[in-house]
Amino acid sequence: MVENINNETDIIQRLLKNNNFSAIKTNLSYINRLFPHLGTNAKILLLCHIPENIFIESENHCEEQSSALDVTGSPLLHSFGNDSFNITISSPKKNWLKREEKYKPISKQTAITILNLFNEEIASDENWTLPIFALCDVKNGEIQDILLGVHHDSCWFITYKITLLPMKSLTSIQTGCNELLVQHLKECSESKDKTEITITSTYELCGISSEMYDWREESKLYFEGYLKIEIISNDLCFTPSLRGPSNYLLVEIVSGSPNSPLFDLWQQILLLKKYLSILEEYRKKDSSSRYSIMPLTFPSDFSTPYSEDESVITTKLNCLLNGDDSMGIDEKISENPAGDMNTYEIKLIDFIKELPKRENLDFTDRLWKIVRGVGNYNKMTDCIYTVFESITENNYKPQLNDMDKTRFAKMVSELENENGKVSLIAGSSSLELIIDMGLENISRDYMYLLSNMNVMEAYGLRKIFNYVLTDKFKIQDYRTKLLNLAQIHISLEFLQLIQTHFNCRCDTTYSILECALKKYLDSIFNYDELTENTIYTLNIPTPREIITEVIKTAPSSWMCTLSTEQSIQKLTTINYYSRFPIFPQNITNSDTCRKNHEEDEMYHVTTSSITYFKHY
Repeated sequence: MVENINNETDIIQRLLKNNNFSAIKTNLSYINRLFPHLGTNAKILLLCHIPENIFIESENHCEEQSSALDVTGSPLLHSFGNDSFNITISSPKKNWLKREEKYKPISKQTAITILNLFNEEIASDENWTLPIFALCDVKNGEIQDILLGVHHDSCWFITYKITLLPMKSLTSIQTGCNELLVQHLKECSESKDKTEITITSTYELCGISSEMYDWREESKLYFEGYLKIEIISNDLCFTPSLRGPSNYLLVEIVSGSPNSPLFDLWQQILLLKKYLSILEEYRKKDSSSRYSIMPLTFPSDFSTPYSEDESVITTKLNCLLNGDDSMGIDEKISENPAGDMNTYEIKLIDFIKELPKRENLDFTDRLWKIVRGVGNYNKMTDCIYTVFESITENNYKPQLNDMDKTRFAKMVSELENENGKVSLIAGSSSLELIIDMGLENISRDYMYLLSNMNVMEAYGLRKIFNYVLTDKFKIQDYRTKLLNLAQIHISLEFLQLIQTHFNCRCDTTYSILECALKKYLDSIFNYDELTENTIYTLNIPTPREIITEVIKTAPSSWMCTLSTEQSIQKLTTINYYSRFPIFPQNITNSDTCRKNHEEDEMYHVTTSSITYFKHY
């Protein structure tokens, strides 16, 4: 492998010697869009200029003598021609990678010369696998050849020509499908029955793909999510057929977005993770301490998103112990919030809003909501001591669910059986109680959401929620359960985004939730990722109900791929229509989007001709 890389480098350096442009091994968003057959994020060798200032306009190249660039007899001349062209493009939406803006074009004539040199050099080199593309200078005119390329595989020598054409209206695209086939057959001189047809319709329904962001400069925190449906069919028709060979729904979400209705639950997961880290560090120090019980303190940089003044926390706790929940504690819900809704109206968001007053709230839920606002461990211990003091001295009986298996509930039960004798609350005991009841609180929240969506029987969810922790507080057990809840949370984030943008039956969206649960409960989750804003993806077959509605709208992009193979040659033509340009605006000299007189929706047009020549 090292030898192959060195060989590639030697060839590149030798062929580009004395040239004022670069050869970059990279992957390009527009190559991925136009040529999926090259593979996902395919690496290519790009010939281009890279100025120091990426916003500098590329210099006008002088026309060179045609005799020095004679490519007569080469397949490149047949594929590329020798024209100069132009187009007008707008960029209301960035549809490319930011780094692609710094790649500046070279002249078309220079590109052809260098590609021919590369072709001669690598024609017999079996180790060379990279497709080679040259980014070409676009001139004023109606048509622009923006990319030229060559590629060798085991069977074929392949040339690429990618061209920008004037924008077309949606109506003309819808009615002009057959013209694409007619033009293709003229170029290959074959009959229709020997032509393979592939239509790719893409519907971007929400946001911009995470792949289009430069995360070194932008924060994932406010990533709004991304929804895309791609449908592949073999019928030469603008509206895709439901009988197509494949389709998929791609969903992208980010964990910990403050714009998500589930944000509060994620905040609690992160807070519990902080507590577990503090406890783990304390145990490491305590095991080597000369004290019988080492005091626990929170680190100086500790913070909680629920922080409140200690006097407010004291007041809330006293109100709770006096039977008054009015100090910031919500009342119970009296009836099912979805009782009067039909199957299209019930959404996850409705149940999220009811979490603060779900019907099975008990004392530990309310105590957790108070104590999580404490910023230091002494106050946390005081709160726990106050509760047990009220139980033992004032005969206070906290309202606990019959199925409450928290450590706190167990201690209360022991107090009743041991005539009011409370164990010493020292060391990390208070923190362990708080972690335990906090984890149980959010477990009940997630269980409430999933139960109302009829998926509790799926993928071992009951096993996760019914897991009873051992008498000894094992940090790893709590981490495992916290990770399970994080996996469930991510799955619910997918459902929330989908329900925001699709109005379909609950059983349809719940089936998507089951797919998400299956993927993420079976996946290896990184515990450290719980502190980061991580982007997660879900790629599943699109439910038929969603496809039926989506295809009634115009796609974000539509690509027609026609391929005809003969004995020693094969021709593939690609026509790619997109609402937004796929090449950076600063390399195409584009201006604002043009409309026709009827204000019909306009699409940017990119075509490609791929010619295959069989090796002899």
